[in-house]
Formats: sequence, structure tokens, C-alpha cells
Amino acid sequence: MQSRPNRPGQLQLHLERDECSLSATEIAGDEKTMPQVAEAFSRVVGRGVRHESVAMESFDAERRRMNRWFVEEGYSANIPALRKKRPSLMTLEQWLVKGSWATERQRIAIPV
Repeated sequence: MQSRPNRPGQLQLHLERDECSLSATEIAGDEKTMPQVAEAFSRVVGRGVRHESVAMESFDAERRRMNRWFVEEGYSANIPALRKKRPSLMTLEQWLVKGSWATERQRIAIPV
């Protein structure tokens, strides 16, 4: 599988013939809690970003169902195994820097 960024935040996947199968494989490059996501954004944009929890009741039924799934089941990508197979997988912070979130100063300070 080869990946090629088309635009920041967009990824195209090109599968090799031997990698195609009828099974599903979750893909991911990082696994973070929401406070950790806020910390990564803070480092990359150079100012404080914080995560604020919102009461589940404030969402419509579909959003509540989605959020409940994230809390109770969530994704189960085996990130260490994926990194072993694809060392080019980016962390969230690397992805933010490579995209348009970082200033030039942060692009130099955070290796991609």
C-alpha cells in the first residue's frame, strides 16, 4: 500500500494486489485522548488549546449514538503492528505540522 497526500488533511490509498482481501483492517497512526489532542494542537499552533467536555444530552440522537460507540467500543487498530508494517505512518502532531496548522517556526521545531 502506498499513500500519497493530495491536499492537507486528505489521503489517497493505493493498495498493492497482495494486500487486498475481504477482511477489514483499521488504519491509524496515533491514538490520543481528547486532552492529548488539545496538547498536540497547542504545541503545533503555538498557543493554548483546551478540550472541554460537553454533556451527552446536548447532542442529537445520532451524535449521542456515535459518541457512545467511541466511549464503549471505539476503534481497535493495532498501531504498533501498523507502524512496523508502515513506518511512514504519522503521529497526530506530525500530521498537523505537515498540514496547514503549523507556522514555519513549528515546522522547523517538530520533525516530520
